[in-house]
Amino acid sequence: MKTTLILFISLLLAGCSQSSIAHRSVETPALKVSLSSDTTNLTINSTASLTASVTYGAEKIDDAHVQFEIIENGTSLGMVSPKVLEEGKYVLDTKFLESGKKQVIVHVDYKEQHEMKGIFLSVTNGEEGETS
Repeated sequence: MKTTLILFISLLLAGCSQSSIAHRSVETPALKVSLSSDTTNLTINSTASLTASVTYGAEKIDDAHVQFEIIENGTSLGMVSPKVLEEGKYVLDTKFLESGKKQVIVHVDYKEQHEMKGIFLSVTNGEEGETS
């Protein structure tokens, strides 16, 4: 009787620990972001179309909190909210009024995850190879 009781308790504990292990092995999907521009070489007052694609695991996400940050000469000019297109695409059309090197960083928050991607743009005044 004592042996049967010990065997029963051992099996019960083993079953609970296996269930716990199986439950912990479920992974949270990864938030993935890609950022692209229709061009990386612009002239002053020309429009750049910046597109962020957002997925959570294999699912394309249309309801993430997405903001584009524009950085000029190491200083952030602020955050801008993009237009939301279908299939996990967020688009920002922007113009630059001064020449120089620019950096754009997209910030994405979704389900307690934060992801950032960045690209560099070169803005000229229209003359070959000239930037300030």
